[in-house]
Amino acid sequence: MRNKIICFIIGNLFLLSGQIAAQDQKVRTLKFDLKQAVDYALENNQEMINADIDIAIAKAKKNETRAIGLPQVNGKISYSNFLDIAKTLLPDFVKYSVVKTNMDIFGLIPQGSFDGNAPMEYIEVQFGQKHNAEFGVTVNQLLFNSSYIIGLQAAKAYVNQAFLQRVKTKVELIETIKKSYYTSLVTQKNIEVLERLIVNLKDTKKQSKALASEGFIEEISIRQLDLIESELETTLINAQKMSQVSMYYLKFALGLNLNDHLELTEDLDNLIANAENEQLLKKSLNTYKNINIKVIDNQIRLAILDLRNKKAENLPSLSTFFSTNRKAMNNDFKLLSADQKWFPSTVWGVQMDIPIFSGLSRANQIKQKKLALKKAELAKESIEKNINIEYKNALASYDNAYRIYKNKIKNREITQDIFTKTEIKFKEGMAGRTDLNQAHDQLLQAETSLLNSILELLNAKATLERITTES
Repeated sequence: MRNKIICFIIGNLFLLSGQIAAQDQKVRTLKFDLKQAVDYALENNQEMINADIDIAIAKAKKNETRAIGLPQVNGKISYSNFLDIAKTLLPDFVKYSVVKTNMDIFGLIPQGSFDGNAPMEYIEVQFGQKHNAEFGVTVNQLLFNSSYIIGLQAAKAYVNQAFLQRVKTKVELIETIKKSYYTSLVTQKNIEVLERLIVNLKDTKKQSKALASEGFIEEISIRQLDLIESELETTLINAQKMSQVSMYYLKFALGLNLNDHLELTEDLDNLIANAENEQLLKKSLNTYKNINIKVIDNQIRLAILDLRNKKAENLPSLSTFFSTNRKAMNNDFKLLSADQKWFPSTVWGVQMDIPIFSGLSRANQIKQKKLALKKAELAKESIEKNINIEYKNALASYDNAYRIYKNKIKNREITQDIFTKTEIKFKEGMAGRTDLNQAHDQLLQAETSLLNSILELLNAKATLERITTES
């Protein structure tokens, strides 16, 4: 799910940023520290809103399943107009019986010919009236159905699955917000570093121009400083664009409008101090309290209930019913008149449905459910292994990021010292423009590497915290 959030945001980020000018919402100014950002996202992020909707859907599904065991009452009102009343053929046994009796008993001879052995004749007969109306009520009540009982258990497990998925979404979203927040803070810090370097460079250039006017350094050295300044300004522009994009990403993850003004109030140094905690390397992993294990455990339970339900279809089910109806018939349309007679019909009963033979379809369905359960159990084993591997990788990544961060601090201190001394020598004419340019490039690279190591350290901490979160 976490990867889905990230891919969805990145895929739509630039499209959404192009629509900022067209948005008509009121611009808001918001100030968030890291905790406030996380809390806001948990209330307003689209994935969290969808998770809450999924819970509501699951609860409604549970109530729907429960309702199957309640009385089912249905009413019916109908009217029929037979334009042509159906006819049927009946044997003319009356004519045949009367003639035959007169001949055999009374000796009467019918006029015309009569063959007692001839096939019996048939006459057309109509049953029913032209206008028919009926209304009634039917009540059905389930008395016993093993699938219904199992279905209630499955409905509860389904609701629990929705709650677990929400917890999983929450855990992954917190990591996403943290990493996005860290990225925005570091990119802002990068802008501050570049702006400071530009200010220092302009001061150096000002002093160098004074020295050049006195003939202590060559004019070409001033042009070299102009080139360095131009490159720094270009780097600053790129950094500002990156900061803007990372802020869009954070706003989207928080559930804000992209035209809202967001100010990050968390102090980066405090975050670094919290991340410089070797105790994190001792943080243990409780696999059985990991949310991914809880999700797959509940899926296994659902698979077990699905198998039990399929087996329960072989058992009888028992239900009762009650029905009462009133019916009226007439060749003239006067069904609503006071003298129209309505004929009642009332019946109740009990019905047992007994499965006998399904052509082996149920047997194969049960086999499929058993295999599905086996797959779920294998999936749990795989998830357990992946969690342990991810945990070890997260520990190694954090330890490595921490060591690299410490190393980058030393590198920055060294390059800063080299640049400061080279700058002094340059102003005194004891160092050339090549030396200054090289020292500047080293300092810029060291500053950039340090910021990248800070971001790696903070992200590694966020990943380790997600994996070790107990739910």
